[in-house]
Amino acid sequence: MSYLESEDRKPIQEPKPEDFGLTNESVKKFHELEMRNGAPSNIEGVYALALFAALGIAGLSRDAVIAVFCLLAWGVFALIFSKSKTIFEYRLKTIPNSYLRFKDADREYSSAMYELKKEQEKIKIETKRIEQIERRKTFEYWISVDPYKFESEMAVLFEQNGFTASVTKGSGDGGIDIELKIGTKRGVVQCKRQKTKASPGVVRDLYGTMVAGKYDFAFAVCPAGFSDQTFQFVRGKKIGLIGLKRIIDMAKQEGQLDFLKV
Repeated sequence: MSYLESEDRKPIQEPKPEDFGLTNESVKKFHELEMRNGAPSNIEGVYALALFAALGIAGLSRDAVIAVFCLLAWGVFALIFSKSKTIFEYRLKTIPNSYLRFKDADREYSSAMYELKKEQEKIKIETKRIEQIERRKTFEYWISVDPYKFESEMAVLFEQNGFTASVTKGSGDGGIDIELKIGTKRGVVQCKRQKTKASPGVVRDLYGTMVAGKYDFAFAVCPAGFSDQTFQFVRGKKIGLIGLKRIIDMAKQEGQLDFLKV
């Protein structure tokens, strides 16, 4: 069950440093120390090198006491640098458990927020998909849909009704807007997104394309409908005419549609 579906879900709360006895400054300091793996910061390195160089130069002093003291100090620093890995590991051990608990809580919070965001995005996409399905069931949608989108939307409806549909590229398609397959049969679709009824010339060209391409069937789609002469022309031919009402029937998918049988 997802977080949003859970009835007893608790609000996701972002952990705060003060809840763990920390401050924003201490969290930042410990985080930087972790990122450096215990190594000194740039400013610490500059100070150490400056002191190391100063002791080396002071070791050249004519005063024997000063020279010996500085050389001994220089040697101590050299020993410290040779054991730097141990020192770095020690510095990491000084990071308090409260910071580690805060870091774990912050990681869990980030992970929960990421999953929540993914879930919300999934719901958003699914909501849009359902809304689009419902829009396809209305006359208003098909009357107003963009002519270029009309072809891809019709391809979706053919897919929903058992066909494999592929929208052609547009240019050089020989009057074919969509290619269909169902079983072993191949077909073509021509879409006419116009305000007037499709004339016989539309289906006459489609019939020629169907015969020339050796397709088994064809469909002409026009929301405005078809003239009486167009219906007469397709009589006895494997060409189906799909007007606005039939488009809505395809969108509703209320059982097998006789006019789609090929």
